[in-house]
Amino acid sequence: MSGAIFSLSFEGSIADRNILGAYDAAAALRGFERSLALTTHAVLNGNIIVQAPALKGAEIYFEPPARGSWESIALVVLGGMWALNNVSKDSPIGHLLYSAYDYVMKSATGISVDYDKPIRVLLEEAKKQAPEASENFNIDVLDGVIERVERSIEEMHRPIVESKTAIVANITYNHGSTDTKIASLDHQTYEYISQSIERPKPETVLGAISSYNINSFTGRVFVPDLGRTVPFLLSETSRGTKEIDRLTSSLRANALRLDDETMEFEAIVIESVSGRIKRYIIFDI
Repeated sequence: MSGAIFSLSFEGSIADRNILGAYDAAAALRGFERSLALTTHAVLNGNIIVQAPALKGAEIYFEPPARGSWESIALVVLGGMWALNNVSKDSPIGHLLYSAYDYVMKSATGISVDYDKPIRVLLEEAKKQAPEASENFNIDVLDGVIERVERSIEEMHRPIVESKTAIVANITYNHGSTDTKIASLDHQTYEYISQSIERPKPETVLGAISSYNINSFTGRVFVPDLGRTVPFLLSETSRGTKEIDRLTSSLRANALRLDDETMEFEAIVIESVSGRIKRYIIFDI
């Protein structure tokens, strides 16, 4: 039986005495399950769902927390009812689910993504080893998942920002004999995901398109000045043939590592309270 094992744990404040506010703990688990479900469905089916119960091809179960612990272990199981000893911790689909969830969580919370290879390449390599993955699954689908799970990730912060019964929440992928931390949620990540400020004046930006979804007019652009990719939305005035052609030319050149992949565009900048750029609304290319 294939699948993946993830965990959510809290630390700090009275969580060190293994106590969390009841409503906030339930909300955090709900957000954890929903974010996993939407990511898993995208990997297996190549499209985006809105509600976790619509997940197809897998089931998500929680183990009871160990006595004296506030760690919740989620088992994403493909192909049948759960049996812990039958869920491989090193399956190809497990690695793909980890890579996908890692990308979603880091992108949504503003955590710097530091991969040895571009995430698009990593996902494609992992996808080739996992027969359960949908042929339609790609990073563009994950970009859509990010937008859908922002509210769920906010809920995962509730013990930290509402009842204040915890200081940090850790999300971990369990594989083999080791655990790999995906993200640590705190007040800073909550601020990033929950609050947005629109800068007063449009700005000129130079970047290379790294992904683009033709259905939603959204994607991501790599900005050398920032050293990372940023999500973008094409405004309605920038969805003509000329603009789309320039954008897709940058995407193709970037994928082929040509020299002319960067393009200049005018955009409204959306940032977090701390000043980290969250999104561009492009209105002139």
